[in-house]
Amino acid sequence: MDAAESPGMPRVMRAQRSGTRLALAAGAMLALLALPGCNANRGRRAVDWVASCAVPRFDPDGPPNDVRWAIERLLSCGLTRETEDGRIEGAAAERFEASGDGLAWTFHLRPKLRFTDGKPCTSTDFRIALAAGLAGHDYGAPAALLAALRGLKPARAGRPRTPLGIETPDPRTLILRLDHPDSLLPAKLSLPGVGVPWRSRVVGEWSAAIGLGPYRLARVERGVRLVLARTGGAGPDSVRVRFVIGVARLRELLRAARADLLWPLPPELLDQTLPAGYRLERSDARPRRRLLLVMRGDTPPTTREAARRALAHGVNKVDVLATLGRAAAVSGELVSGAGPFPLPRYDGSEVASWMAKGDLGRSFHVTLLFDADRSGATVARGMQSTWSRQSLDVELLGVRGNDFTREALMGREQVVLAEWQPLQVGAAFEALALLGAPRVPPCGAFRTGWRPADGAALRPAGPNRPVVPAALESALERDLVVLPLADLPWVRLVRQDGPAVPFHPHFGPDFGALPPPAGAPPGKCGGRRG
Repeated sequence: MDAAESPGMPRVMRAQRSGTRLALAAGAMLALLALPGCNANRGRRAVDWVASCAVPRFDPDGPPNDVRWAIERLLSCGLTRETEDGRIEGAAAERFEASGDGLAWTFHLRPKLRFTDGKPCTSTDFRIALAAGLAGHDYGAPAALLAALRGLKPARAGRPRTPLGIETPDPRTLILRLDHPDSLLPAKLSLPGVGVPWRSRVVGEWSAAIGLGPYRLARVERGVRLVLARTGGAGPDSVRVRFVIGVARLRELLRAARADLLWPLPPELLDQTLPAGYRLERSDARPRRRLLLVMRGDTPPTTREAARRALAHGVNKVDVLATLGRAAAVSGELVSGAGPFPLPRYDGSEVASWMAKGDLGRSFHVTLLFDADRSGATVARGMQSTWSRQSLDVELLGVRGNDFTREALMGREQVVLAEWQPLQVGAAFEALALLGAPRVPPCGAFRTGWRPADGAALRPAGPNRPVVPAALESALERDLVVLPLADLPWVRLVRQDGPAVPFHPHFGPDFGALPPPAGAPPGKCGGRRG
């Protein structure tokens, strides 16, 4: 014991000296933190993200869902990733190259690549992830996107099937062998659900979502909140995702400043005065997002052109846009590169004419399916009222989240209001979602059931038969199975004095794109882009 602090010293003097030591230590610590490179934790904090929707289920090989995809991109990544400016760069792969003839792509994984639970991630994990997506029975996009992969074509009768062209010569090398060149392969592999490795692929359990980072799932709270913890690199220490339904509850959270980001948000919230301290941000989506009216071509009575025409002429697009307000814009192209889609005019006499031409009687009944948490819910009742004035009997069916996805893909409702963002920019990717095919699962978040007589010519089928935008749009105009009602930019509320939230034009909130604080450890698949 120091003689200056011996038991015989008066208690007050010992306390004074102890306080002096603490003050000196605190001053030394502050001086140390002021030095360059010693403020690694400065500015780190938790970010509160409030999502106005039902909790999406974890589904690593499932159909598109913008909220689920945004969360999954924080928890893991594929071989490549798409930057905010649309470039494709390596993610889990530190580099990749194509062979001279374009029939083989080689991906070299980053050294010491690990899952967030510490288990090594090897090329075998990527092979398993790719095979799982290709085997999907309810969602066919991975197989359609990777159609050039050797071994996917059905074997001729009496001949053995060609082995799948996925090779793993060593733990850090993955080779994909193709039947024909595909220059877009790296872009396709940047999509969530296409070859993204997970420790477990148990559908529905977020606790199974163990990926490559830059975040890990720390805990699930009461089934309505996910807490993600940073594992290195850029971004805040943690991201707390809370799922809330109801405008009143959302306004309570905003008044209490308990949300740094509110996205997605119900359009009706924009009709009200925003709480103090928040601002509205809008940005264009890439690919363009749209609100579609889908009139299924495989479910009576919309199997008949006359029924689809009658419904189309009974939609007042001006009222739809007015109802959506700041959450929407005038619809432009339906097919990229084909020019504005010619919408049928709102005309009651045309409705009556098509009812007579199709021998549909005085009325017919259809069910309109929509997601109760999205823009479809905002316009559905007004559309029902407009149709009823034309003697069209439209029953409303609003369901949430996972239930909507299931019904939009597998249900028998004749008409669907769906928010749609193609998988990538271009008519070929739009054709994947809009065209149906026998014994092929849908390649989007909804089913059109549209199988036009010239479908084989419209469907992408190799490098020598690209999709012609004008031909696809002409067929859509002729058969009228889909109407683009409005364009939907990304709209969100952010707290004015809160942290910056980078917003990816394709995938939404991108916390891993925040600049890393000084001295932060390198990330895995997250971190600063490009």
